[in-house]
Amino acid sequence: DTTKLKQLSHKLVMLLALITGQRAQTLHALNTGDMFVGEEEVTFYIHTPLKTVDRLELKFSVYKDANLCIVRLIKDYVNRTQMIRSTHAGQLLISYVQPHGPVSRDTVRRWILETMRLAGVDTSRFKAHSTRAASTSAALRKQVPVQDIMKAASWRRESTFTRFYRKDVEEQNVVQYAHRVLDLD
Repeated sequence: DTTKLKQLSHKLVMLLALITGQRAQTLHALNTGDMFVGEEEVTFYIHTPLKTVDRLELKFSVYKDANLCIVRLIKDYVNRTQMIRSTHAGQLLISYVQPHGPVSRDTVRRWILETMRLAGVDTSRFKAHSTRAASTSAALRKQVPVQDIMKAASWRRESTFTRFYRKDVEEQNVVQYAHRVLDLD
């Protein structure tokens, strides 16, 4: 069913954006050929040069809440798209409409924006890239060390985070946003 696959695709992209602090370019570069699936984890090795790094490893572990578990979601997405993937489509994210080929970076951004809009976010003010600031700022509020945030977001200097991405947000708005975004099932 196209509607269910659309919801699954949007949930996957939004959750990836929020838990990694990465750009749409990075999510676009995720490839099933460079994906290693274990029982408790999924790891992607990105060999495509990105804006700030030449290679990147994204490792995801099982999360206690099955509805928010990225490992479960990735496995479900790959399983549900297996029959519609063309043999040459190694890109993780594929179109949920025919001909089901790999999506562009712009499509990844559009999926994020649509999910934000459905969650009640003012998309005339906040764009797909805003997830980067939201997730890294939320991590800082939860007392994740700045060095860990920098590593996760692929930043070399703390000043990049401080100057462009560190945002003070009311906790209530963040909680409401997260609940609405993740309630797409």
